[in-house]
Amino acid sequence: MSKLISTIVSDTLFLFNIADGSVPDASVISKFAHLENLTTDLTDVWDEGDPADAGFYPYPVSSTQVTVSSASALDTHTTGTGARTIKIYGLDDSKKEVSEILSLTGQAPVTSVNSYYRVHRAKIITTGTLGWNAGHVYIGTGTVVAGVPPVVLARITYDTKAAAGENSTLMSQFTVPTGKVAFLRRFWFNISKQNEAEVWLKARPEGECFQTTLRLMRKQGSEQHVMDGVIVFSAGTDIVVRAQRTGAANTDIACGYDLFLLPV
Repeated sequence: MSKLISTIVSDTLFLFNIADGSVPDASVISKFAHLENLTTDLTDVWDEGDPADAGFYPYPVSSTQVTVSSASALDTHTTGTGARTIKIYGLDDSKKEVSEILSLTGQAPVTSVNSYYRVHRAKIITTGTLGWNAGHVYIGTGTVVAGVPPVVLARITYDTKAAAGENSTLMSQFTVPTGKVAFLRRFWFNISKQNEAEVWLKARPEGECFQTTLRLMRKQGSEQHVMDGVIVFSAGTDIVVRAQRTGAANTDIACGYDLFLLPV
């Protein structure tokens, strides 16, 4: 273990220096996710987590260019009233962090410049007068039909109940970049309605299978666990939150976790 990592683990105050940029090459990753329709089927918690959509995340086996597109023609640059530009965050084939900004053209796909081994976040950068995306905005691969790719790697949701777009992905997936190690600082989740759900934090070290890191159950309400850097994920590890309803009716789940990402 490097001197930097041992210092961070032993000094709580030093953890906050990461957040304000005082520690070179270190960063804070805050993952937050939501799934509106949690059923008795086990699934990953992300925008496409409903079993009627993708359910489990389709992890690519190699890097590829992706497309961005929207289910709404209003999400287009220059003249659109909805989303106009989008920023994608992920890893390349060497598992190094990459990102780029692309201009949306409604339901017509726009191809990325970068190739992505993982896409773990996307957000809308600019919008028209609506102030948010007018339809689901997709990042994916394959032939796009009416704005929807056959393989969805990320989605920025338009919430029909709130009649507003999220302007950001709500996905629990993250992969630790090469040359970094991730310390789990906090994990939380919230179950809506008078219901019960079981929640797992899963991790898959490179070359291995998904393994349970935390397994918790809750009947309505919130739960939070704060760690002291005792759970560590190595470079190349895929991290995800999985859940299933154990009560009588479908429910919403919101969840998230904080990582300190440090050089090794």
